[in-house]
Amino acid sequence: MSERDLTERTPKMVGRQEETVRLRKHLYARGERHFLYYWAYGGLGKTRLLEELSHLVAEAGEGFYFAGIIDLYHTDTHSTSDVERAIVDGLDPDRRYFRRYREERIRYELLRERGTDPGILEKRREILGELFVEGCHEMALDARKLVLCFDTVELLQYESSIVEEHGGLETSDTRIKPWLLDKLSKLKNVLVVFAGRPPEPRPDDPTSRPRPRLADDLRAAFGNELTIVELKPFTLDETRSFVKTLSEEEMVIPEQYIEIVHRLTGGRPIFLHLIVDLVQVLSPEPRQVLEMFDRYTELLNVPEDDDRLQEAREEIEREILRGVFNVAADLGGILARIALMPKGVDAEILHQTLGLAPDEARQWLERLTGLSFVKKYIPLPGAERLHGERVFLHDEMYRLMTIPGVIPNLRLDERTIAHGLILNYYDPRIRQLEEQINSKEGAPKDRVPLRERLQKLRVERLYYLLVEDPRRGYEEYRRLSDQANRHRWVGYGMRLLDE
Repeated sequence: MSERDLTERTPKMVGRQEETVRLRKHLYARGERHFLYYWAYGGLGKTRLLEELSHLVAEAGEGFYFAGIIDLYHTDTHSTSDVERAIVDGLDPDRRYFRRYREERIRYELLRERGTDPGILEKRREILGELFVEGCHEMALDARKLVLCFDTVELLQYESSIVEEHGGLETSDTRIKPWLLDKLSKLKNVLVVFAGRPPEPRPDDPTSRPRPRLADDLRAAFGNELTIVELKPFTLDETRSFVKTLSEEEMVIPEQYIEIVHRLTGGRPIFLHLIVDLVQVLSPEPRQVLEMFDRYTELLNVPEDDDRLQEAREEIEREILRGVFNVAADLGGILARIALMPKGVDAEILHQTLGLAPDEARQWLERLTGLSFVKKYIPLPGAERLHGERVFLHDEMYRLMTIPGVIPNLRLDERTIAHGLILNYYDPRIRQLEEQINSKEGAPKDRVPLRERLQKLRVERLYYLLVEDPRRGYEEYRRLSDQANRHRWVGYGMRLLDE
C-alpha cells in the first residue's frame, strides 16, 4: 500500500444545501413538531446528513437536546426497551428528567428477572411507555428542541417473501415500528428524522419509490407534520465539487473524464470516494484507472433506461472494487474478511478469527477508522452494552463486496469465518455468562445486565450459525424463541426474530 492513507470522509458537507436549510429551520422552530423521512439507495449520504444534523444541534448550544443517531442495524437497538432507554439517556444524560420512568424501569426489570406473571409484566410495560411520553413532555417544556434520529429504518418493515407477494399477503411489522409510531406521535416540541433505503426495484418494475407500507404508516401517524424526501445522487457540478474536496482542491480526475465518471457512478459519493482513492493513493498506474472509463464514452448521452448503461455501471462497480482489493495488499485482505462479519469487529474478534496479534489488530482498526466506507459504532447511552466500540463497514459496502466476482471463494470464506467466530468468540463468552447467572450469587438486580448481555450474544451467535449451517441455525432459533416466549422476554424475542 502507498505511504499515504485512503481518503477519509469529508468534514465539509457537499451538496444537500436544501436539506441543511430545512433541518436548520425545523431545529429552531420552538414549540413545533416536524417529522422527516429521508430515503435513498445505499451510498448516497443518508447517514452523512444525520451526522450534519448532529453538528447543527451542537452548534445551536444550550437548550437543544440530541439523543444521538439511533441506528436500527445494531443488536443494541433491536427491541422497544433498547430504543426507549437510548432515547431517555441520550436526551437526558444528567438525569434531570424522566425520574418516574427510571424508577419504574428498575421495578419492571426486577419483576421480569424474578419470573413474574406475563400479564402483570405487560401492564407494567404499558406504564413504562406512558412514563416515557410524560418525561419527554416535561423536558420539552424547558427545551428549545428535542431531536431524535433513526437510521436504517428499512428494518422497521420485514421484507415480504416471494410467496407472500404472489399471494397478495401483507408484509409484517417489527415490534419496534408500532411502538415508535405510537410514542413519537405523542411528543411535543420535537424534530424527528428517519433515514432508510427503499425496497430494491424488481426487474418488472424498476421504479424508485420509498417503502410504501412504511411511508403510509408514517403518514397515518404524523399527518401533515411529516415530510418525505428522496435524496438524489449528486449533480455533475456536485460531483466535481466533491472530487475537489476529497483531493484537497486538486482535480485528480481530469475534466475530460469527470462527465463519464459522473454518469457511470450515478453520482454516488461512495464510488466517487473509491475512484479518488484508486487514482490518488492506491494504484501504481493512475492513468489505467481513468482509461477504464474510455471504453464507455459512447454512453455519455444515452437515455437512463438504456440497458448498456446499467451493464456498464455494474462492470465499473466490479472493476473499482477489485482494484481496491488487488492494489491495497494487506488492507484489501483485511477488508475482505471484515465484509464477512457484519456484526462488526474489534481487536479481540480480529485476534480470534484472523489470528492477528492483539497489538497488530488494534493498529489495523486505527488505520480503518475514519475511512469513507467505515463506521465506528459507539454504544448508545442507556442500552445494556454488549460490546465496546466496534468497527463496521458502510452498509452499502457489505452489499458491494459480496457481489459475485469481487472477493474470491466468498461463500467458503464466509462459512469459515462464521465457524471461527462461534467457536472462538461467542461460545466461551456465553458459557462464562451462563455460569455467572446460574451461580445465583448476588441480588436479582445484579443478574439483569448479565442476562441481557447473554441474550444479545446468543442473538449474534444465531446470525453466524445461520450462515454456517442454515438447518442448525433454524433449530437453534426455535429453541431460543420458545425460551423467550416462556419467560416473557419480549425484547429477546424481537432480536431473535430480526435475525
